[in-house]
Amino acid sequence: QREASRIDSTADNNIFVSADNPYNPFGSRFWSPTGAPNADGTARLTGAPSTVVLSRVTLPEFRPRQIDVRSESYRALAGLRGTFFDNWNWETAGVYSRAETVDLESNAIKESQLRDAAQRTDATALNPFMTTFAVTNGVLTTNGQPFVNPESVIAPLRGTFYRRGETTLGSWDLRVNGSLFNLPAGPLLLAAGTEYRRETYIDFRDAESGRVSAADAQRLGLQTRLIGDNNYIQVSPSDNTDAKRNLSAVFAEVAVPLYRDRAGALLQSAEFSSAVRFERYSDFGNTTKPKFGLSARLIDWVMLRGSYNEAFRAPNLAVLFGGNVQRSITGVNDAYRFAATANPDDSTTGRRISLRAGNKALKPEEAKTATIGFVIEPPMLKGFSIGLDWWQIRQTDAMSRLDAADIIAQDTALLLAANQAQIGSPVANVNLATAGSPNVVRNAVTAADTAAFAAYNATRPRDQQRAAVGSVQSISESYLNAARRNLAGFDFLVGYRTPRTSFGTLRATVEASYLRQFDEKLSATSPVVDYGWRDGNTRWKGSASLQWKRADWTATWVSDYTGRTQDSFIRTTAATGPDISSDGFLIVRDSWLSKASVAREFTGKNWLGGTTVRFGVNNLFNAEPPFALGASSDTDGYLRGFGDPRGRAYYLEVSRKF
Repeated sequence: QREASRIDSTADNNIFVSADNPYNPFGSRFWSPTGAPNADGTARLTGAPSTVVLSRVTLPEFRPRQIDVRSESYRALAGLRGTFFDNWNWETAGVYSRAETVDLESNAIKESQLRDAAQRTDATALNPFMTTFAVTNGVLTTNGQPFVNPESVIAPLRGTFYRRGETTLGSWDLRVNGSLFNLPAGPLLLAAGTEYRRETYIDFRDAESGRVSAADAQRLGLQTRLIGDNNYIQVSPSDNTDAKRNLSAVFAEVAVPLYRDRAGALLQSAEFSSAVRFERYSDFGNTTKPKFGLSARLIDWVMLRGSYNEAFRAPNLAVLFGGNVQRSITGVNDAYRFAATANPDDSTTGRRISLRAGNKALKPEEAKTATIGFVIEPPMLKGFSIGLDWWQIRQTDAMSRLDAADIIAQDTALLLAANQAQIGSPVANVNLATAGSPNVVRNAVTAADTAAFAAYNATRPRDQQRAAVGSVQSISESYLNAARRNLAGFDFLVGYRTPRTSFGTLRATVEASYLRQFDEKLSATSPVVDYGWRDGNTRWKGSASLQWKRADWTATWVSDYTGRTQDSFIRTTAATGPDISSDGFLIVRDSWLSKASVAREFTGKNWLGGTTVRFGVNNLFNAEPPFALGASSDTDGYLRGFGDPRGRAYYLEVSRKF
């Protein structure tokens, strides 16, 4: 359940109460140019009747919105496996899965019907003022009593917002593996196969919930001003999506033993592996990517390993074909204009239209990855192991999406640069209509804009003056391909497992990752931006776990650590400190999240055989996630992955294998 729908002038482009609405305290019921009374003899004041814009109103009779989300999914899998030529295995499988979610929001308020009701001139008109008025002794007064609109007026305004999402995945694969022949160090192994996959994605809203066309408006009797919008207040228009993709692939991998010696030798074994994968996409064409690996075991308890591989990732269907989504956002400062106009509408309090949509021009993301590492298992500490891996990823055409604040910052930099490039011309002659970011659409420069910039420039030398630009109309936050993205870091692992005793076995593990580099360059001319600890990326992440197992019983404790990050959506000019970074961003503190569970797996041939019962607690210490806005207009007060806002939760899980 959510609060009742709210009428908001900025979100819904001004909803008017007509001057002839009998409940309008500024309308013709209470005002007349001559002060003449109404036909029924009730008094009026002298003055021109006027319409009223509903700035922000929530009527109790709208009722709380009821949310009903129903999800259904199923998955069918069938496979066969066998052997041939004694030392070769084969297997094949087919899988089909489908998931559907239907989102219904009842008591949503229809905009066209609301506008019609506010424009009526008789007793069926909507009264949004929650009281009634009268002119008494030459004064406009209220009777002080609450007014409730009758159900006959409100019921036609209510509707049910409808959205349905559906995804399907069907795939078939065939794999074989075995030994080709023997080498001095061991058998040369080969694995090969083929795969076919089909994906579909649907995101559907009915006409009133999604986007109203001219035909829809005529068919449903809606106001024509809603063409291109939807018919529910507080909801932005969105287009439907219906996309599909086919993928076929063949792949092969070989493991080549290079060397093998007796136990205790300095170099005991070495192995080389190589793989290749060819893929054909129905929407992206063909790609072939290799992989190479080398590992060696030294003195029984030291293993060295390294790898190099190339990867190809096609954009998913939602990123490619997602329909246009329009949102009204705040928190974005148009720094270029605000410096000159000082208009609150140009600051973070001003509302802007954010446009998000799939980008069919996206190219696949390609990457080259290298890793080097080692694992040590010292014999004097049986059960103990320690590992360290260095990794590096170099991506081209990496898929990215700039948020509105970054786009406006980029736009500001481009406008300032264009100003400097034309410093030899009078600022009044400089036209910046096409100089800013292509993701920003601005309104035409008005006379008020020209005057505001002229006043700003009059007190400054030419190198500090700014040519006039119009206010922001919309910001496109669609996905794009970055020129390059570089990542590098280290992964650590320390583990210990006790010998099996009458009290069971205890396993302790500590894992940590350090992100040394995460920088991105959007285009050949763009600056390199460091995202190493920004907007959800952290330098450090880790996990500590403890597991006890004895016979049918298992108990587990896991604590996950997420290091601090910067929230670029919260900017300030205040001095740096424990909560403010040198870039002026809010520092989101680090967090721990713990969970514990105990389980018993029943064995034997009785009716409980194959059944596992697990009782657990998530967010064991009821920790709240640290505050953040998340570099987005869809603010929940925290960043995904930084804690669990649901608090401590208990669960009981029963599963059975057949």
